[in-house]
Amino acid sequence: MALRFTDFPRIPTPVHAAPLDDDKLLFIDLTCPRIAIENSKINNIPERSLNFTLPSWAVQNYDEISTAAHFWPQYYSFSNELKRLRGGPVFELLTENMRKKSIGELPEQKMFMYSYHGLYIASMITTMGVFNSIEIPYTSLLMFELHQTGKNYFVKVLLQNDTTFQNPPLELTLPDCSPECPLSDFINLLKDFIPKDWEKECHSIDPISEPSYPSSFTGNYENKNTDIQMAILRKTNTETIDFTVKK
Repeated sequence: MALRFTDFPRIPTPVHAAPLDDDKLLFIDLTCPRIAIENSKINNIPERSLNFTLPSWAVQNYDEISTAAHFWPQYYSFSNELKRLRGGPVFELLTENMRKKSIGELPEQKMFMYSYHGLYIASMITTMGVFNSIEIPYTSLLMFELHQTGKNYFVKVLLQNDTTFQNPPLELTLPDCSPECPLSDFINLLKDFIPKDWEKECHSIDPISEPSYPSSFTGNYENKNTDIQMAILRKTNTETIDFTVKK
Protein backbone atom coordinates (compact mmCIF):
# COMPACT_ATOMS: atom_id res chain seq x y z
CA MET A 1 0.00 0.00 0.00
CA ALA A 2 1.34 3.38 -0.95
CA LEU A 3 2.09 5.73 1.91
CA ARG A 4 0.13 8.92 2.11
CA PHE A 5 1.69 12.21 3.13
CA THR A 6 -0.52 12.26 6.24
CA ASP A 7 0.92 8.93 7.38
CA PHE A 8 4.17 10.56 8.48
CA PRO A 9 4.17 11.47 12.21
CA ARG A 10 5.83 14.85 11.65
CA ILE A 11 4.71 18.26 10.52
CA PRO A 12 6.66 19.34 7.41
CA THR A 13 8.79 22.44 7.87
CA PRO A 14 9.14 24.90 4.99
CA VAL A 15 12.64 25.76 3.86
CA HIS A 16 13.30 29.16 2.30
CA ALA A 17 16.31 29.85 0.09
CA ALA A 18 17.30 33.14 -1.50
CA PRO A 19 18.76 33.21 -5.04
CA LEU A 20 22.55 33.55 -4.91
CA ASP A 21 22.50 36.92 -6.64
CA ASP A 22 19.93 38.22 -4.14
CA ASP A 23 21.19 36.72 -0.86
CA LYS A 24 21.95 39.52 1.60
CA LEU A 25 22.18 37.40 4.73
CA LEU A 26 24.36 34.32 4.32
CA PHE A 27 26.15 33.84 1.00
CA ILE A 28 26.55 37.55 0.40
CA ASP A 29 29.76 37.71 -1.66
CA LEU A 30 27.81 38.15 -4.91
CA THR A 31 25.65 40.95 -3.53
CA CYS A 32 28.46 42.85 -1.81
CA PRO A 33 31.12 44.02 -4.32
CA ARG A 34 33.27 45.46 -1.55
CA ILE A 35 34.10 41.93 -0.34
CA ALA A 36 36.01 41.18 -3.55
CA ILE A 37 38.16 44.28 -2.98
CA GLU A 38 38.92 43.25 0.60
CA ASN A 39 39.62 39.65 -0.46
CA SER A 40 42.22 40.85 -2.94
CA LYS A 41 44.02 42.68 -0.14
CA ILE A 42 44.06 39.58 2.06
CA ASN A 43 45.17 37.30 -0.79
CA ASN A 44 48.18 39.53 -1.40
CA ILE A 45 49.39 39.56 2.21
CA PRO A 46 52.00 36.73 1.90
CA GLU A 47 53.42 38.13 -1.35
CA ARG A 48 53.43 41.72 -0.09
CA SER A 49 54.98 41.02 3.31
CA LEU A 50 57.48 38.33 2.28
CA ASN A 51 58.10 39.29 -1.36
CA PHE A 52 57.50 35.82 -2.77
CA THR A 53 54.64 33.71 -4.06
CA LEU A 54 53.57 30.26 -2.95
CA PRO A 55 56.00 27.74 -4.52
CA SER A 56 54.80 24.66 -6.36
CA TRP A 57 56.10 22.28 -3.68
CA ALA A 58 54.15 24.03 -0.90
CA VAL A 59 51.42 21.42 -0.52
CA GLN A 60 52.42 17.82 -1.12
CA ASN A 61 50.32 15.65 1.17
CA TYR A 62 47.10 15.57 3.16
CA ASP A 63 48.67 16.70 6.44
CA GLU A 64 50.03 19.83 4.82
CA ILE A 65 46.68 20.52 3.13
CA SER A 66 44.95 20.12 6.48
CA THR A 67 47.39 22.47 8.19
CA ALA A 68 46.91 25.10 5.51
CA ALA A 69 43.12 24.69 5.68
CA HIS A 70 43.13 25.72 9.34
CA PHE A 71 44.35 29.17 8.32
CA TRP A 72 41.70 29.80 5.67
CA PRO A 73 38.76 30.60 8.00
CA GLN A 74 40.84 33.39 9.53
CA TYR A 75 41.36 34.93 6.10
CA TYR A 76 37.61 34.76 5.49
CA SER A 77 37.06 37.39 8.20
CA PHE A 78 40.62 38.59 8.64
CA SER A 79 39.98 42.34 8.65
CA ASN A 80 37.44 44.32 10.60
CA GLU A 81 35.77 45.32 7.36
CA LEU A 82 35.31 41.70 6.27
CA LYS A 83 33.87 40.95 9.70
CA ARG A 84 31.34 43.73 9.20
CA LEU A 85 30.47 42.88 5.61
CA ARG A 86 30.19 39.12 6.02
CA GLY A 87 29.01 38.86 9.62
CA GLY A 88 27.11 42.10 10.05
CA PRO A 89 23.80 41.11 8.40
CA VAL A 90 23.31 37.90 10.36
CA PHE A 91 24.46 39.45 13.66
CA GLU A 92 22.02 42.31 13.09
CA LEU A 93 19.17 39.84 12.54
CA LEU A 94 20.25 37.70 15.50
CA THR A 95 20.50 40.53 18.01
CA GLU A 96 17.32 42.20 16.78
CA ASN A 97 15.34 38.95 17.11
CA MET A 98 16.67 38.48 20.64
CA ARG A 99 15.80 42.06 21.55
CA LYS A 100 12.27 41.63 20.20
CA LYS A 101 11.84 38.33 22.04
CA SER A 102 12.95 39.92 25.32
CA ILE A 103 10.27 42.64 25.06
CA GLY A 104 7.47 40.32 23.99
CA GLU A 105 7.33 41.15 20.28
CA LEU A 106 7.94 37.52 19.22
CA PRO A 107 5.79 35.61 21.74
CA GLU A 108 5.29 32.48 19.62
CA GLN A 109 8.73 32.26 18.05
CA LYS A 110 10.90 29.54 19.60
CA MET A 111 13.72 29.09 17.12
CA PHE A 112 15.37 30.39 13.95
CA MET A 113 17.50 27.98 11.91
CA TYR A 114 19.91 28.74 9.07
CA SER A 115 22.01 26.37 6.98
CA TYR A 116 25.31 27.33 5.43
CA HIS A 117 28.94 26.35 4.92
CA GLY A 118 31.32 25.79 7.83
CA LEU A 119 33.34 28.81 6.68
CA TYR A 120 30.46 31.00 7.73
CA ILE A 121 30.47 29.47 11.21
CA ALA A 122 34.20 30.12 11.36
CA SER A 123 33.58 33.68 10.21
CA MET A 124 31.06 34.28 12.99
CA ILE A 125 33.19 32.87 15.79
CA THR A 126 36.22 34.75 14.42
CA THR A 127 34.22 37.97 14.58
CA MET A 128 33.21 37.16 18.16
CA GLY A 129 36.86 36.58 19.10
CA VAL A 130 36.47 32.91 20.08
CA PHE A 131 37.90 31.02 17.09
CA ASN A 132 40.58 28.48 18.03
CA SER A 133 42.14 28.30 14.54
CA ILE A 134 40.91 24.74 13.97
CA GLU A 135 38.98 24.04 10.78
CA ILE A 136 35.23 23.65 11.37
CA PRO A 137 34.18 20.06 10.50
CA TYR A 138 31.18 19.30 8.32
CA THR A 139 27.73 19.24 9.97
CA SER A 140 28.91 21.50 12.79
CA LEU A 141 26.33 23.61 14.58
CA LEU A 142 26.63 27.08 16.11
CA MET A 143 23.87 27.84 18.62
CA PHE A 144 22.81 31.10 20.21
CA GLU A 145 20.44 30.49 23.12
CA LEU A 146 18.40 33.24 24.76
CA HIS A 147 17.60 32.46 28.41
CA GLN A 148 15.44 34.27 30.91
CA THR A 149 15.86 34.40 34.68
CA GLY A 150 13.20 36.55 36.24
CA LYS A 151 13.24 39.80 34.29
CA ASN A 152 16.83 39.32 33.12
CA TYR A 153 17.90 37.85 29.78
CA PHE A 154 21.25 36.34 28.91
CA VAL A 155 22.82 34.61 25.91
CA LYS A 156 24.76 31.35 25.72
CA VAL A 157 26.86 30.55 22.65
CA LEU A 158 27.48 26.87 21.94
CA LEU A 159 29.49 25.13 19.20
CA GLN A 160 28.76 21.49 18.36
CA ASN A 161 31.82 20.52 16.34
CA ASP A 162 31.87 16.83 17.28
CA THR A 163 29.99 15.31 14.36
CA THR A 164 29.73 11.95 16.16
CA PHE A 165 27.71 13.71 18.90
CA GLN A 166 29.60 11.76 21.54
CA ASN A 167 30.53 14.94 23.35
CA PRO A 168 28.38 17.89 24.43
CA PRO A 169 28.65 21.22 22.58
CA LEU A 170 31.51 23.52 23.50
CA GLU A 171 30.52 26.55 25.53
CA LEU A 172 32.04 29.68 24.02
CA THR A 173 32.76 32.73 26.15
CA LEU A 174 32.97 36.07 24.37
CA PRO A 175 35.79 38.41 25.41
CA ASP A 176 34.76 40.77 28.19
CA CYS A 177 31.68 38.69 29.00
CA SER A 178 30.70 35.55 30.91
CA PRO A 179 29.44 32.20 29.54
CA GLU A 180 25.96 33.46 30.42
CA CYS A 181 26.38 36.84 28.75
CA PRO A 182 23.71 39.43 29.63
CA LEU A 183 21.71 40.25 26.52
CA SER A 184 22.54 43.96 26.71
CA ASP A 185 26.27 43.17 26.93
CA PHE A 186 26.04 40.65 24.08
CA ILE A 187 24.38 43.23 21.83
CA ASN A 188 26.88 45.90 22.84
CA LEU A 189 29.88 43.65 22.10
CA LEU A 190 28.65 42.99 18.56
CA LYS A 191 27.25 46.38 17.63
CA ASP A 192 30.48 47.69 16.07
CA PHE A 193 30.48 44.74 13.65
CA ILE A 194 26.99 45.61 12.40
CA PRO A 195 27.10 48.26 9.64
CA LYS A 196 24.60 51.08 9.93
CA ASP A 197 24.15 50.93 6.16
CA TRP A 198 25.34 47.59 4.81
CA GLU A 199 24.30 48.39 1.23
CA LYS A 200 26.31 51.62 1.29
CA GLU A 201 29.41 49.93 2.65
CA CYS A 202 29.14 47.10 0.14
CA HIS A 203 29.07 49.50 -2.80
CA SER A 204 31.64 51.93 -1.48
CA ILE A 205 34.97 52.24 -3.30
CA ASP A 206 36.80 53.12 -0.09
CA PRO A 207 36.26 51.61 3.38
CA ILE A 208 33.71 53.33 5.55
CA SER A 209 35.27 54.97 8.62
CA GLU A 210 35.33 52.24 11.24
CA PRO A 211 34.64 52.57 14.96
CA SER A 212 37.14 51.74 17.66
CA TYR A 213 36.92 47.98 18.17
CA PRO A 214 37.56 46.29 21.53
CA SER A 215 41.18 45.12 21.55
CA SER A 216 40.11 41.72 22.88
CA PHE A 217 38.13 41.17 19.69
CA THR A 218 40.81 42.24 17.22
CA GLY A 219 44.15 41.45 18.80
CA ASN A 220 44.50 37.94 17.37
CA TYR A 221 43.27 38.56 13.85
CA GLU A 222 43.85 42.16 12.87
CA ASN A 223 46.35 42.68 10.07
CA LYS A 224 48.96 44.85 11.77
CA ASN A 225 52.33 44.66 10.02
CA THR A 226 54.15 45.68 13.20
CA ASP A 227 52.61 42.85 15.21
CA ILE A 228 52.39 39.86 12.91
CA GLN A 229 53.85 38.30 9.79
CA MET A 230 51.17 36.21 8.21
CA ALA A 231 51.51 32.46 7.75
CA ILE A 232 55.13 32.07 6.77
CA LEU A 233 55.30 29.22 4.27
CA ARG A 234 58.79 27.98 3.51
CA LYS A 235 60.58 24.81 2.52
CA THR A 236 62.65 23.40 5.36
CA ASN A 237 65.60 21.03 5.29
CA THR A 238 63.26 18.14 6.07
CA GLU A 239 61.18 18.84 2.93
CA THR A 240 58.15 19.82 5.02
CA ILE A 241 56.24 23.04 5.25
CA ASP A 242 56.47 25.39 8.20
CA PHE A 243 53.16 27.16 8.74
CA THR A 244 54.30 29.00 11.84
CA VAL A 245 52.67 32.35 12.50
CA LYS A 246 55.41 34.68 13.67
CA LYS A 247 54.54 37.44 16.13
